[in-house]
Amino acid sequence: CISRQRVWGVPLPIIYCEDETPLLEQELFDHYEGLFRKYGSNVWFEREAKDLLPEGYKNPHSPNGLFRKETDIMDVWFDSGSSHTGVLIARGYGYPADLYLEGSDQYRGWFNSSIPIGVAAHKRSPYKILVSHGFALDNKGIKQSKSLGNVVDPQKVCTVYGADILRLWSASIDYQADMRISDEILKHVAESYRKIRNTLRFLIANLSDGAYGRYNEIENRPDSLEVIDELILNKLQTVINNVIKAYDDYDFNSVSSELLNFMSVDLSSFYLDIAKDILYCDHYDSLRRRQVQSVLYQVLDSLVRLLTPILPFTMEEVYSFMEPKEESVQLLDMPKAKESNAQLSRD
Repeated sequence: CISRQRVWGVPLPIIYCEDETPLLEQELFDHYEGLFRKYGSNVWFEREAKDLLPEGYKNPHSPNGLFRKETDIMDVWFDSGSSHTGVLIARGYGYPADLYLEGSDQYRGWFNSSIPIGVAAHKRSPYKILVSHGFALDNKGIKQSKSLGNVVDPQKVCTVYGADILRLWSASIDYQADMRISDEILKHVAESYRKIRNTLRFLIANLSDGAYGRYNEIENRPDSLEVIDELILNKLQTVINNVIKAYDDYDFNSVSSELLNFMSVDLSSFYLDIAKDILYCDHYDSLRRRQVQSVLYQVLDSLVRLLTPILPFTMEEVYSFMEPKEESVQLLDMPKAKESNAQLSRD
C-alpha cells in the first residue's frame, strides 16, 4: 500500500471523473507538475479538482464537467525514498550515490523505500553501497535515554578527552552492531591513543638531531639496509595493504586494530627496542644510524597517512614536524601499497 489517510503530506495526483474513471494521461501529470513547481504541493489541497485541470479540459466520462480529486497522500516514506531526485539529480551530483549511510532500522525504511522509486524512475537503485550502523548503549548494554540519565554527550567527551579520542572509539568498535560507550570504555581508548602518540613522538624525536637538523629523506637515504630493517618495512607493506583494503570496505575496526597491533608489537616492542641502542649510541652520521632513520621515516610517513582519517587533529600536529610539503596532512595521498615479501617474513 502506497497511500495514507492524513491531512498533510505529498498528495497522490489523481483526479476522477463522474463515473470514477481515474485520469492517468501523461499531459495531466505534466500539468500537475507545473503547478507543484510554481505553487508547491499544497496547491492540491487548496484548489478544487476542476481548478487543478488545464483550462477548458473536458472528458466524456464526465458529461456534466464534474471531477473529484484524490485526498489520500503518499506514504511518508515516499518523501525520503525519492530524496535522491532532489539531492543527486537536481544538484548535478550524478546518479546513483556512491553510498547510503543510516541506522540498521532503515533496512525496512529509507533503504527499502529508495529502491522501488529509484528503479521506477531511473531504472536502477539510487545507491551503489549500503552501510548501516547500530545504536549506542551505556556500559550495561541499556539503550541510552534522557529519562534514564545514561546518555553519553559527545560534546562533553570532546571537552574531556578531545575529538580524536571519540573518533578512535568509533573506529575501534563493530559499528554495524549496537555498541557500548561509557567513561570507563573511553579511558581504555585514551590509553590506546596515548600509546599511538608516544610511538609517533619517538619517531619524530629520532628523526631530529638537535643542532644537526632534521633527517632528510633524500640526502640521507642509505643505499642498502640490514635484514631487520627490511623485515619491518616488509611488515609495513602488509599493514598498508590490509589497512587500505579495510578502508575501502568501510571496515574501520580492522583499520584501527591492524595499526595498533603493528605499532605496539612489531614496531615498539620489536624494531624500536633494537634500534634504540643504534639511535642513542652510534655517531649521528654513521651508516647504520642513517639506515635506521631511513626506516623510521618511511614508517612515520606511512602511519601519518593511514591514521589521518581516524585521528585528523593529531596527524595534523605530527605532520607539522615533518617539514610538510603540503598545506595540510589532509592533502596527502594514502601510501602506495607494494607487494610484501612473504618469504622474508617466514625466514
